[in-house]
Amino acid sequence: MLNSNYTDNDRATTSFTQHRRRAFKFKLLMQELPTLTQMHQRRPDLYRTTTCILCCKEAESQDHVWTCLVHQHTWINILDKAAHLLLSEVLKHNDKPPPIDAFLTMIHESRNFITHGLVPSYFWTSLTKIVKSNQHALEVCVIIYNYIYKAMFEDIWIRRCHAVISYELAQGITNKQKRSKHKVLYRHRADNTSELQRNDSIGITAPSPWITWYTSSIRKGLKWIDHLFDDQENNSRSLNSIDLNRFTTPSLFPNRNRLNSLHLTV
Repeated sequence: MLNSNYTDNDRATTSFTQHRRRAFKFKLLMQELPTLTQMHQRRPDLYRTTTCILCCKEAESQDHVWTCLVHQHTWINILDKAAHLLLSEVLKHNDKPPPIDAFLTMIHESRNFITHGLVPSYFWTSLTKIVKSNQHALEVCVIIYNYIYKAMFEDIWIRRCHAVISYELAQGITNKQKRSKHKVLYRHRADNTSELQRNDSIGITAPSPWITWYTSSIRKGLKWIDHLFDDQENNSRSLNSIDLNRFTTPSLFPNRNRLNSLHLTV
């Protein structure tokens, strides 16, 4: 349902508009729309409040976007138009459909499911009985849901985004700041000796030589043997032949004896 095309032309073309609408539907299902609650969790340094900008009463979660009092009139219009569209689509498969009130009830009772990207079982069961075909029910359901998602995106979500953009401009939040990573400040101990003593007291030991050798090789992008001859490793411990014997096994390093013959020193 969420991956269905809005029109037949969408199957052969890809546009930014189509991509934004499809991304909106997937984020709707995954509860990942960038609401103020989400943005506050990601960047509390930029978004210091989660209060809805439009109603200024509740925290702007994804559920609140669709229940906000500011959007209620728009929501009712979207659902009413979807019900009339549903009736017109059903008429293509059934000459004697139920009255419009039945479709209004089906759509309005499915509101919470629609906002989560889901099709309720009672909606699907009722629609299947009316059009008397699973295939026709699927086609009608896709048309109705795509219409609702398009209206939600254009009439509610875009309006909300414009309000958030105005808020960001007032707060001096720039796109560069939003793209940058959130810097978390850590307290570093000035006394390394006290840190080592604290680690010893709680049972934390210094890293083994092979850990130093392995991490240094990854960090520099060199082969593992290059670490042993690197003159720049003055601040970290290199491996000698004794260390290699301690931290390697014949199954993993069949040429260990050849390494021992190098008589490497620290």
